[in-house]
Amino acid sequence: MNKVYLNNRIVKKSEATFPAASSGLYYGAGCFETFRCYSGKLLHFEEHMDRLNSGLNYLGVGIKETPDTNEIRDRIHELLRENEIDISDAKIRIQVSIRNGGGFSTKQSHSYDVLIVTEPFEPKSKPVRICKVSTCVVPKVCRPTGHKLSNMLHYRNAFREAESRGYDDGLMLTMNGNVSETSIANVFWRTAGNVFTPSVSCDLLPGIMRKLVLNILADDMDYNVEEGEFIIDDVKNADEVWLTNSLREIRSVKSFDDVNFKLNTEFMSQLLNSLESYKQDHLV
Repeated sequence: MNKVYLNNRIVKKSEATFPAASSGLYYGAGCFETFRCYSGKLLHFEEHMDRLNSGLNYLGVGIKETPDTNEIRDRIHELLRENEIDISDAKIRIQVSIRNGGGFSTKQSHSYDVLIVTEPFEPKSKPVRICKVSTCVVPKVCRPTGHKLSNMLHYRNAFREAESRGYDDGLMLTMNGNVSETSIANVFWRTAGNVFTPSVSCDLLPGIMRKLVLNILADDMDYNVEEGEFIIDDVKNADEVWLTNSLREIRSVKSFDDVNFKLNTEFMSQLLNSLESYKQDHLV
């Protein structure tokens, strides 16, 4: 796994270099996408690229100058072959960093570096333990929540706080105390026959797997999911809780702080089976 894609060519990791003076390094000005490759096939790749390019547009890159989706797809497959992981599950990360140097002026060039990294990925299904963390999500009036911007230090702090306390992930709240998301995933829960998840008004990153799970619940399982503003007790009073992201897909939550939840339910089996069926029809 010693090769990466950088600016139109595949090179060894040791040879991949970036300019010392750049907005990507100075300010974290850039975007990224992380997702899973299934034995050479991708799921909703266009949506990941649309979000990446939308983020670059927010950072000042003209929409006509953003990376080409088909070109990036081809380079991913080429890199998978070079690293000999094209017939197994893999983790893909696309990182695009703005090149211009110091300062914030709009008059500077918005050229960028594109880095693609692939590595083996072994899916895990073990339920996770989460806790409430003190780090809040950033309000969307300060930082647009629909983009995966490189500067994600609040998520990093939340994860490290949870990890230091012996948990797998940390549940983050909004500034006014509503449940938002974890440091790496969106959160869902089921109470009796109802399913809930925080709405986009809660300053969360609306994940691509989140959207897919919402569609499966509505279309395949006939569940009316309530998206809204909720407090911690709403989660703790749930029968079961799970997290979603594009890499780990769906992970059951074993416990939240000192509260335990049901595991291996009929509902969860149906949800996981529906996701597998969907993937069989949509992986390309």
